[in-house]
Amino acid sequence: MNAIVSGVSRGSDVLQQITAATGEQSDGIGQVNVAVAELDRMTQENAALVEESSAAAERLEEQSQRLAEVVGAFSLADSTSRAP
Repeated sequence: MNAIVSGVSRGSDVLQQITAATGEQSDGIGQVNVAVAELDRMTQENAALVEESSAAAERLEEQSQRLAEVVGAFSLADSTSRAP
């Protein structure tokens, strides 16, 4: 009878350890899920920033082309043809 009680007690201990390990694994999986969600959010923010940067670069390119056209309308007198 003592052997049966001892075996049941060991089985109960093992089940408690399994329950504790399962809880720890569940907590770990929850933390991984939070980290993955944060990485996803950051990736989406980075993608939006890249789009904004690309649009800004295109606007700057257009502005620089217009500026080059405006500046091109001006001509400087040749400094060698001026009288001292």
